[in-house]
Amino acid sequence: MNRIFDIIFMQDLFKLTKSTLKDLATELNIDSSLTKNELVIKIFAEKDNLSAETITKIESKILATKSTSYGTRKHSFK
Repeated sequence: MNRIFDIIFMQDLFKLTKSTLKDLATELNIDSSLTKNELVIKIFAEKDNLSAETITKIESKILATKSTSYGTRKHSFK
C-alpha cells in the first residue's frame, strides 16, 4: 500500500511551514536550525525513516495545498 511519502515530490515539502519542517527534522535527527531549503532537501532524503504516526499528522497539510485544490477554485473562461 502506498504511503503519502511514496507519492509526494520535493516541492510538496516546500509548501509546509518551517515549524512543521523543524518537527520533522527533529524526528529524523536532522539539525532543525538549517534554512527551509536545507531542511526540505535533508527531510526528503530521509523521508522513509519517518514514523507512521508523524506521516498521519502531516499528510493533510501536504494534500491540502493550493496544487490539490483545483476543484475548489472558481475559474473564469471568456
